[in-house]
Amino acid sequence: MQSGPIVRKAFTDYVDIPWTDDNLDAVKRGWILNGHTLEELAEKINCHPENRRLMTPEILVHSVQTYNVSCDLGVDKEFNRESDSLGRIEKPPFYALPLYAGGPNTKGGIMSNAKRQVLNWREQPIPRLYAAGEISSVFQFAYQGGGNLAECIAFGRVAGKHAALEQSWSS
Repeated sequence: MQSGPIVRKAFTDYVDIPWTDDNLDAVKRGWILNGHTLEELAEKINCHPENRRLMTPEILVHSVQTYNVSCDLGVDKEFNRESDSLGRIEKPPFYALPLYAGGPNTKGGIMSNAKRQVLNWREQPIPRLYAAGEISSVFQFAYQGGGNLAECIAFGRVAGKHAALEQSWSS
């Protein structure tokens, strides 16, 4: 909750969903679950109708303990996260939210800049990596039926232009 809103403001403005920068309005509305202990949070997750009673306090506590060990070691063997993206989960309150597969498109899965360079989680370009089309859509959450091919062509040209300017590795 301290890192900022968990949804992009462009999305909430487009669909007119109220969302505060601290996410606390979403907690009050029940969109984000919270608990003062991991066990309390697990019980709330377990009772959520979409969970189908699959979460138990034991599972959540074990998962967090395993993750925290990875943080201490600086190596995430389970998901291969970069070590500088690891941070222990230990200070309450704890939060969770249901995630749903959404819509008929894959818009906005990869962040990229105007040059179509793929950005890392700190919004810095990943050297020599470019993207165009639905996966890095400039339209993101706005479904523009029939526009995907045009976006692939237009932004594929932008990505290609900038990628062609890269110095050869063999030089």
